[in-house]
Amino acid sequence: MKFKNSSIMLMIASASLIPMLAMADVQEYGNGVSAETVHILPVKPLMEASSLIAPASIQVTNGNFETGNLNGWGIYRAGNTTGWSTYTGTMSPPAAHPIPFPPEGTYAATSHQGGPNVQILYQDFVLDGHYELSFTLYSHNWASAFYSPPSLSYIGPPNQQYRVDIMLPGAPLLSVNPGDILHTIFQTMPGDPLVTAPTLFDVNLSQWAGQAIRLRFAEVDNVTFYNGSVDDIKLRRTLIEADVDVKPGSCPNPFNARSKGSVPVAIVGSADLDVTTIDPATITLAGVPALVEWEIKDTTQPAPTNIDCSTCFDANNQANFNCDLWDATVNPPVAGTDSVLDSYCGDGYLDLIVKFDTQALAAAIAEAERNQCVELELTGFTDDGIPVVGGDSVLIRTKIK
Repeated sequence: MKFKNSSIMLMIASASLIPMLAMADVQEYGNGVSAETVHILPVKPLMEASSLIAPASIQVTNGNFETGNLNGWGIYRAGNTTGWSTYTGTMSPPAAHPIPFPPEGTYAATSHQGGPNVQILYQDFVLDGHYELSFTLYSHNWASAFYSPPSLSYIGPPNQQYRVDIMLPGAPLLSVNPGDILHTIFQTMPGDPLVTAPTLFDVNLSQWAGQAIRLRFAEVDNVTFYNGSVDDIKLRRTLIEADVDVKPGSCPNPFNARSKGSVPVAIVGSADLDVTTIDPATITLAGVPALVEWEIKDTTQPAPTNIDCSTCFDANNQANFNCDLWDATVNPPVAGTDSVLDSYCGDGYLDLIVKFDTQALAAAIAEAERNQCVELELTGFTDDGIPVVGGDSVLIRTKIK
């Protein structure tokens, strides 16, 4: 089999998990079903493939198949097949071939057929940050060899293969054009063992952060039966880039090195960041550990990067405003009309506010001139060990030696 990423880690289960059959070189297909081309979407009825696009999501929908169905997945099939399906137990539907029990939970997905066919299981994702993809793959080729031409056509020369690709979402589902495929995670090749034991794949997707991608499991066979299987598909963040607001409600952020107090800093929550999952004890700013004192409340919202200490909130932009110029007597706030300076700057998401000793920060900054803008980096970890990074700037009000 062909792997195209040296960072992929594999864990192969015991060979005892693979029930074996004594078989001839080629097993005959059953009677099959009439040839058809169908494209199934999560909330759509059967329709022609050319007219559909699957909706993109941020996380894997039904990645462990414990629903007992393929809800949430896009399915394409053509030829003599009923396509991908879920199964439980140790016999594949409907041909009753021996198959490993689902590696995770009680259900997994597998391909099955009644004659020559191609079938695709796919899902589109919007990678709003840095993620790692993982899944458990296994397969059983009931032919005597693999045939892996650069095509997913079941019509013509022998084609007996299973492949997993990361693709551009707008590419044709059957494409193997290198311009459409961002990365091939797995592909069977001639000479490979006919049985692949349950194997864990971990693939870092960070290079596509901020993009939309398609994950495609494609199985094609026109020689005889092939069970391509997968289970426990999931995305996990590998890095959280958080919005950070030093001294929430003020801009620029003045820093007085002579102060004996503390500096409040907010890690800004959002729809994609639950700040309650961050461990306050792991947070540092410019290498200075946070004080024990911390709280969680809705106090601020994402702001533009302020590396020059002059990019402040625009009071005329409701998406990016100076809190003190807005009327917070209603939620969401509207433009201030009562001449009252309000302090509400929330956006409906909880923020984590931690504090840092001013003198410790001054020592970490070491040297800075009055009115100099200094960028401070924040680091930390979630409760399950995912790194959190961010930063904001302060404007030095008193010279630091």
